[in-house]
Amino acid sequence: MLAKQHRLTSKEVNYILKKRQVISTPNLLFFRIPQYTNRNYNQFWIQLSTKMHKRAVKRNKLKRSYYDLIKEMKFITTKTWKTQQYIKTIALPHKNGVEERNAQLSGKQWDEITLKLKSSLSKLF
Repeated sequence: MLAKQHRLTSKEVNYILKKRQVISTPNLLFFRIPQYTNRNYNQFWIQLSTKMHKRAVKRNKLKRSYYDLIKEMKFITTKTWKTQQYIKTIALPHKNGVEERNAQLSGKQWDEITLKLKSSLSKLF
């Protein structure tokens, strides 16, 4: 899990969804805005619905793997390559391919899932 300062609050999430810049990857949609100038880190949030999987255990495991990848790849302190600034980011899974991801979660194919998450995150930064 990420530290509290690296996660977004629900108030910030609502603001980002209104004033957003969208980046689309094959697996995830990223909504982002620039970070405040006095903060030298990125903030993240992932939103998973029950359409992803009906079991909260599976959704929570997916969230943990997403946050672990962020920590592992050191995206918390990495500036974006294009704008050279820190960002606030929300990740939402694409609506297409829900059945495939649901089957992967049910079949416990975590290597495939983390590989797809890693490729999506690398396109963001």
